[in-house]
Amino acid sequence: CRSDCTTARCGDGTRDTDEECDLGPANSDDTTGACLTDCSGFVGGGRPPIASVLPSYFGYGVSSFGDVLEWPGQVKASHGIEWNYLYWYQLPGGTQDFLEAKLARADALGTIPVITHYQLLDRGTEAGYTGAEEWDVGLQAVQDDAVMRDYYDNVTWIMQSSGAFAKPVIFQTEPDSTTWLRQFHTGETNDATQGHVSVAASGHPDLSDLPDTIAGYAQALTRLRDLYAPANVYMGLCEFDNANGWDPEDSVQYIQSMNADWDVLFTHHVVKYEHKDDGWWDAYSATDQDRFHTWIQTISSATGLKYLHWQTVIGAMDYGLMPDYPTVERITPLVTAGSIGCLFDLITLEGPPHSQPQHLSLIHI
Repeated sequence: CRSDCTTARCGDGTRDTDEECDLGPANSDDTTGACLTDCSGFVGGGRPPIASVLPSYFGYGVSSFGDVLEWPGQVKASHGIEWNYLYWYQLPGGTQDFLEAKLARADALGTIPVITHYQLLDRGTEAGYTGAEEWDVGLQAVQDDAVMRDYYDNVTWIMQSSGAFAKPVIFQTEPDSTTWLRQFHTGETNDATQGHVSVAASGHPDLSDLPDTIAGYAQALTRLRDLYAPANVYMGLCEFDNANGWDPEDSVQYIQSMNADWDVLFTHHVVKYEHKDDGWWDAYSATDQDRFHTWIQTISSATGLKYLHWQTVIGAMDYGLMPDYPTVERITPLVTAGSIGCLFDLITLEGPPHSQPQHLSLIHI
């Protein structure tokens, strides 16, 4: 049974492992894109709007790497936590077997898989590129035709495998590199039609008509989704506040200039380490929170895209955003601004109390 002792069933709003979807009262046999009333799929086939496959409340996800692969399932059993998302890094060395095992793990947990596609930095390093900063390597990698051909080939088979999975999957595009492209590759114009990225020049047969720009790169990724996983893969773009500054209009301009079919946005949370390598979080700041809410709301309203908060250290949400309970008081402004969930990062169960399960409130949106 559920943590509230109710029996799991189709129509309760939680997708179980034997269900393709479950939107609770919004299930319908007549509304295009809605989840069928028997939870077996979606009305009209095709890829439903992302809002119809995500939870109807502020959802929670957790990482699936490091030493804690079994932890999400364990705390689901012990604490009644109904996870909504499971994410992992899909690196250059990640095989098809690895991907399919992760998809199966997410499905068994009743979660939506989130593939964090993080490859440009490693591919640039493997190609021999160096630089004073990581972004120096990434910016060289995107201009190398051979590197990018391998990269697009990798995206292609990931889309094919994800399409065969036949249930909703979120493909999160290059958390750092897409931000670096905006910062250092547009000449501070926020115009994605500038900045050289190998697309048509890569020689990939599906991309021969696309421009060799940041916008072309964005369109290449969404095109490969449309070709090989059109019915179930949703594309996520990382647009971070900490790297892009506090001017949301600049971010809106950048996203819109891509002219690509994104489904959802990702951001790191405003709660950051006081120093990069220490274990302390900044104290709660109402001023920073209000500014962050405005940043999210401006971008979400202008683009029509909702935000997922990604790779939040377990505990940071509590100490930085929710220093007092009920947590509803801290989460509600995020939801109002355009946030739909938070994906926690957990690598080890050793360490301070923040590594332990926290109370997770379900805030309906």
